[in-house]
Amino acid sequence: MKKKLRGFYTAASGMLAQQRRTELLTNNMSNANTTGYKADQLSVRSFPEMLISSMGGETVPTESKLSMSNFSLVGGLSTSVYVQEANPLFTQGTLEETQLNTDISLVDENLPINEETGRQGSVFFTVQDGDGAIRYTRNGSFTLDGQGYLTTPSGHYIIRK
Repeated sequence: MKKKLRGFYTAASGMLAQQRRTELLTNNMSNANTTGYKADQLSVRSFPEMLISSMGGETVPTESKLSMSNFSLVGGLSTSVYVQEANPLFTQGTLEETQLNTDISLVDENLPINEETGRQGSVFFTVQDGDGAIRYTRNGSFTLDGQGYLTTPSGHYIIRK
Protein backbone atom coordinates (compact mmCIF):
# COMPACT_ATOMS: atom_id res chain seq x y z
CA MET A 1 0.00 0.00 0.00
CA LYS A 2 2.85 2.42 0.82
CA LYS A 3 4.34 2.08 -2.69
CA LYS A 4 1.10 3.32 -4.26
CA LEU A 5 0.94 6.40 -1.99
CA ARG A 6 4.55 7.47 -2.61
CA GLY A 7 3.56 9.13 -5.89
CA PHE A 8 0.83 11.12 -4.14
CA TYR A 9 3.34 12.52 -1.63
CA THR A 10 5.64 13.55 -4.48
CA ALA A 11 2.77 15.20 -6.36
CA ALA A 12 1.53 16.96 -3.21
CA SER A 13 4.96 18.42 -2.44
CA GLY A 14 5.15 19.73 -6.01
CA MET A 15 1.70 21.31 -5.68
CA LEU A 16 2.66 22.98 -2.39
CA ALA A 17 5.84 24.39 -3.94
CA GLN A 18 3.84 25.74 -6.89
CA GLN A 19 1.27 27.25 -4.52
CA ARG A 20 4.06 29.12 -2.71
CA ARG A 21 5.42 30.26 -6.09
CA THR A 22 1.98 31.53 -7.14
CA GLU A 23 1.56 33.40 -3.83
CA LEU A 24 4.97 35.01 -4.27
CA LEU A 25 4.24 36.04 -7.87
CA THR A 26 0.88 37.47 -6.78
CA ASN A 27 2.61 39.52 -4.08
CA ASN A 28 5.23 40.74 -6.56
CA MET A 29 2.54 41.81 -9.02
CA SER A 30 0.47 43.50 -6.31
CA ASN A 31 3.46 45.58 -5.24
CA ALA A 32 4.87 46.33 -8.69
CA ASN A 33 3.98 50.03 -8.32
CA THR A 34 4.96 50.32 -4.64
CA THR A 35 7.84 52.76 -4.26
CA GLY A 36 11.02 50.99 -3.13
CA TYR A 37 9.51 47.48 -3.30
CA LYS A 38 11.94 44.68 -4.05
CA ALA A 39 10.42 41.64 -5.74
CA ASP A 40 11.09 38.21 -4.25
CA GLN A 41 12.40 35.14 -6.02
CA LEU A 42 11.97 31.54 -4.81
CA SER A 43 14.61 28.86 -4.50
CA VAL A 44 13.00 25.45 -5.02
CA ARG A 45 15.07 22.39 -4.22
CA SER A 46 14.47 18.67 -4.44
CA PHE A 47 14.97 16.37 -1.52
CA PRO A 48 18.10 14.23 -1.77
CA GLU A 49 17.81 11.45 -4.29
CA MET A 50 17.35 7.89 -3.14
CA LEU A 51 19.19 5.11 -4.93
CA ILE A 52 16.65 2.57 -6.13
CA SER A 53 17.58 -1.02 -6.79
CA SER A 54 15.53 -4.13 -7.52
CA MET A 55 15.94 -7.53 -5.97
CA GLY A 56 16.85 -10.38 -8.31
CA GLY A 57 14.57 -13.06 -6.88
CA GLU A 58 10.85 -13.52 -6.31
CA THR A 59 11.24 -14.10 -2.57
CA VAL A 60 12.51 -11.73 0.05
CA PRO A 61 16.04 -12.85 1.01
CA THR A 62 16.89 -13.50 4.62
CA GLU A 63 19.90 -11.84 6.20
CA SER A 64 22.08 -14.89 5.54
CA LYS A 65 21.14 -14.99 1.82
CA LEU A 66 21.43 -11.21 1.34
CA SER A 67 24.27 -10.26 -0.98
CA MET A 68 24.93 -7.52 -3.50
CA SER A 69 24.53 -10.05 -6.32
CA ASN A 70 20.79 -10.25 -5.52
CA PHE A 71 20.29 -6.55 -6.44
CA SER A 72 20.40 -4.68 -9.73
CA LEU A 73 20.70 -0.90 -9.93
CA VAL A 74 17.57 0.87 -11.18
CA GLY A 75 18.70 4.49 -10.69
CA GLY A 76 18.00 7.58 -8.62
CA LEU A 77 14.62 8.86 -7.50
CA SER A 78 13.84 12.28 -6.07
CA THR A 79 10.94 11.88 -3.70
CA SER A 80 9.72 15.49 -3.66
CA VAL A 81 10.54 19.20 -3.77
CA TYR A 82 10.36 22.02 -1.24
CA VAL A 83 10.68 25.80 -1.19
CA GLN A 84 14.04 26.50 0.37
CA GLU A 85 13.75 30.28 0.70
CA ALA A 86 12.44 33.50 -0.82
CA ASN A 87 15.15 36.01 -1.67
CA PRO A 88 14.57 39.67 -2.55
CA LEU A 89 15.96 40.85 -5.87
CA PHE A 90 18.14 43.88 -5.14
CA THR A 91 18.31 45.19 -8.69
CA GLN A 92 17.84 48.87 -9.47
CA GLY A 93 14.21 49.79 -10.11
CA THR A 94 12.89 52.54 -12.34
CA LEU A 95 13.20 56.14 -11.16
CA GLU A 96 10.42 58.73 -11.34
CA GLU A 97 10.81 62.45 -10.94
CA THR A 98 8.28 63.79 -8.41
CA GLN A 99 9.27 67.49 -8.23
CA LEU A 100 9.29 67.21 -4.40
CA ASN A 101 12.42 68.39 -2.57
CA THR A 102 11.97 65.74 0.12
CA ASP A 103 11.86 62.79 -2.30
CA ILE A 104 15.26 61.10 -2.72
CA SER A 105 16.29 58.21 -4.94
CA LEU A 106 19.12 55.76 -4.50
CA VAL A 107 21.11 54.67 -7.55
CA ASP A 108 23.10 51.44 -7.40
CA GLU A 109 25.04 51.75 -10.66
CA ASN A 110 28.45 52.68 -9.16
CA LEU A 111 28.49 50.19 -6.28
CA PRO A 112 31.23 47.52 -6.23
CA ILE A 113 30.59 43.87 -6.96
CA ASN A 114 30.92 41.45 -4.04
CA GLU A 115 33.74 39.00 -4.85
CA GLU A 116 32.11 36.11 -2.96
CA THR A 117 28.61 36.35 -4.44
CA GLY A 118 29.37 38.06 -7.75
CA ARG A 119 26.48 40.46 -7.08
CA GLN A 120 26.48 44.20 -6.97
CA GLY A 121 25.87 45.82 -3.58
CA SER A 122 22.76 47.79 -2.62
CA VAL A 123 22.14 50.91 -0.57
CA PHE A 124 19.25 51.63 1.79
CA PHE A 125 17.91 54.48 3.87
CA THR A 126 18.25 53.84 7.60
CA VAL A 127 15.02 54.48 9.50
CA GLN A 128 14.24 54.45 13.21
CA ASP A 129 10.74 53.21 13.94
CA GLY A 130 8.49 54.26 16.85
CA ASP A 131 10.02 51.63 19.16
CA GLY A 132 13.56 52.85 18.44
CA ALA A 133 14.41 49.83 16.28
CA ILE A 134 16.56 50.39 13.20
CA ARG A 135 14.95 49.47 9.87
CA TYR A 136 16.04 49.80 6.24
CA THR A 137 14.06 50.97 3.23
CA ARG A 138 14.52 51.89 -0.42
CA ASN A 139 11.39 54.05 -0.43
CA GLY A 140 12.62 57.62 -0.79
CA SER A 141 9.26 59.39 -0.39
CA PHE A 142 9.92 61.52 2.69
CA THR A 143 8.29 64.44 4.48
CA LEU A 144 9.38 66.99 7.07
CA ASP A 145 7.91 66.85 10.56
CA GLY A 146 6.98 69.94 12.61
CA GLN A 147 10.58 70.30 13.84
CA GLY A 148 12.10 70.04 10.35
CA TYR A 149 13.33 66.42 10.63
CA LEU A 150 13.17 64.16 7.59
CA THR A 151 10.68 61.33 8.17
CA THR A 152 8.86 58.60 6.32
CA PRO A 153 5.18 59.27 5.56
CA SER A 154 4.33 57.22 8.68
CA GLY A 155 6.51 59.48 10.87
CA HIS A 156 9.63 57.33 11.33
CA TYR A 157 12.88 59.31 11.45
CA ILE A 158 15.57 58.95 8.80
CA ILE A 159 18.92 58.28 10.46
CA ARG A 160 22.07 59.91 9.07
CA LYS A 161 25.17 57.75 9.39
